[in-house]
Amino acid sequence: MTPRWYFLTLALVCHALLLGQKQELSYQEVMELVKSHHPFAHLANQYPELRAGELLQARGAFDPVLSSNYDQKDFDDKNYWQLWETKLKIPTWYGISAQAGYELYRGTFLDPSRTNPEMGLPSAGLEVSLARGLLMDERRAALRQAQWMRKVGEEERRQKWNELLLKAGSAYWDWAFTFRKKEVLQTAVEAGERQMDAARISYQQGDRPAIDTLDALLLLQDRQARLAEALWEIEQARLHLSNFLWQNGRVPMEIQDSIVPQPILDAIPQLSLTSDSIALMQTNIRTLNPALAQLGYEVEVLSIEKKLRQNELLPVLNASYNFLYNDDSPVYFTDNYKFGIQFYMPIMLRKERGKLKAVKAKLQQTAWAFEQSTLETRNELRNRFQIYENLRGQIDLFNQMTVNYQTILNAERIKFGFGETTIFVINQRELKWIDANVKQADVKRKLLKSALYVDFVAGRLVP
Repeated sequence: MTPRWYFLTLALVCHALLLGQKQELSYQEVMELVKSHHPFAHLANQYPELRAGELLQARGAFDPVLSSNYDQKDFDDKNYWQLWETKLKIPTWYGISAQAGYELYRGTFLDPSRTNPEMGLPSAGLEVSLARGLLMDERRAALRQAQWMRKVGEEERRQKWNELLLKAGSAYWDWAFTFRKKEVLQTAVEAGERQMDAARISYQQGDRPAIDTLDALLLLQDRQARLAEALWEIEQARLHLSNFLWQNGRVPMEIQDSIVPQPILDAIPQLSLTSDSIALMQTNIRTLNPALAQLGYEVEVLSIEKKLRQNELLPVLNASYNFLYNDDSPVYFTDNYKFGIQFYMPIMLRKERGKLKAVKAKLQQTAWAFEQSTLETRNELRNRFQIYENLRGQIDLFNQMTVNYQTILNAERIKFGFGETTIFVINQRELKWIDANVKQADVKRKLLKSALYVDFVAGRLVP
């Protein structure tokens, strides 16, 4: 369907829902309406956007930093000092920071170590982590975790969509089933009214006893009661489905009485299901199922946390080198430089070992939950497919049963016309026909919902 005709169809359906125009509302149209107009469609992007904000924040740790400090003291007509320090620091991925600076010190009471040339003292160099922070540090860990958490945000969005569409699809098939049930019972009530009239006429003509009229009346009243209950059920199903139908995410829509579902007996699952397709889904279930994919990304996040905590068991050993510019002499690595080493090492490392132990336990728990959930989801997928296959076989059986019950009922009515049977026997035949037709629709509903649930487990409902 082209985009132009797609949006035209949606507009017509929305108009029919709001105004009550006669319209058959199909399953596919409902799902498209939910995807396009449900309020969640406008909120869904907030999940990845939230994680994208966290990722941008983590990348900010690698932003260049420009700092400047100026300090001056004048007292008793003396310039005690004038200090100006400017520094640019550029962090890099591999634990190395490039830096450049400029120092200008003037004044009568300066520390001798702060003496510099008349032009000031430019400098440039590197600061390197040689132990802790060489392979992993807080900045790199935060960025990598934020990158994985962005994927978690996308899976959160998919999972919410998956759950919403499962509920909407289930509500539609419940509505279609109750509508079919109402049709069957309406037909049964009409047949009961005809039998009541026939029994009354036969009694008045002396062909039938009065008990036949009472039997026909009880039959009619029972069917009328069942029809009233079915009308209440269809109203509840229609209202429940209306909860998922919106226009532009702002105007709620209510399904009017003139709107009808597609015939449930003619409906087929949206996607074909075979043993081979289920086996392929089971193989790729960790990426298909959004809840599993989300759990897998959380394992990656904890793995990064573990590497960070392991790195923190190393001592802090940082080295820095800055060459200093002097216009009176050449710049070499052996002249005009500043060099420093920083060392820090807790003796017992209890804080660091405690953090590592805790994250190892959490990682193990999450990894086990990931494996267990994967196994359960694969088994759930296979179980739902087996339910689907079983129901598909039942559909064929009930199709044959309803035809057979209709044949027997027609034959019994012909016999009744010749006076060879009674109202009681016809009632029993019709009850069997009613129950078979309702059961046929119910099994078809279960079949469609089981296929829908397979798509839910496989993450195939997500737009």
